Amino acid sequence: GEFPPGSKLEPKKIADACKTSLIPVREALRVLQTDGLVTVFHNKGTWVAQMSLADLRDLYSIRIQLEGESVRMVEDVDSATIAKLRDILRRANEVSADGDKDTLHRLNKEFHCAIYQLCRSPWRLRLIDTVWDHAERYQRLSLNYRDDAAEDEHKSIVDALERGERETAGAALAAHLQSTVDLLIDSLDGTTFLDDE
Repeated sequence: GEFPPGSKLEPKKIADACKTSLIPVREALRVLQTDGLVTVFHNKGTWVAQMSLADLRDLYSIRIQLEGESVRMVEDVDSATIAKLRDILRRANEVSADGDKDTLHRLNKEFHCAIYQLCRSPWRLRLIDTVWDHAERYQRLSLNYRDDAAEDEHKSIVDALERGERETAGAALAAHLQSTVDLLIDSLDGTTFLDDE
């Protein structure tokens, strides 16, 4: 993102950059505080929440359970949906080759959400959306260390769904999410970017 973890946020500068008043910026910061994405210190200011290995592990353990179960709930994926998923993956591979990380991140979310929508559980989808908001910082960071767009991992999920193997698809998704955790831990070992709380 534009504001790295631990950076102080200046509401006036944000308002000026957005060509708005301070009121909507303060409201947005309150929402971000409620969501745990910023930390407010009374009479001192607002900072972007830190990232940590402990948070990464905790967050992704929840994602693996929640999203893996969502995939296992999917029934009878039609050929049009499989074609849509494969098209998203094709586009993701193209933008990955071009180095367009923003579009790649958007397509990754589109791919995952297209699968989760198939579980037909509104509450589960709301929870996934909330968890994704928190995981986004780690997802974006992982793009700096991936040589691909997780092409093989994503393809394994789609192949299993196409065969009607929900358990296999759920396991492939869990392995895919765990690979992001492992990638970040291995890539950031010895750095201070992520504090190990």
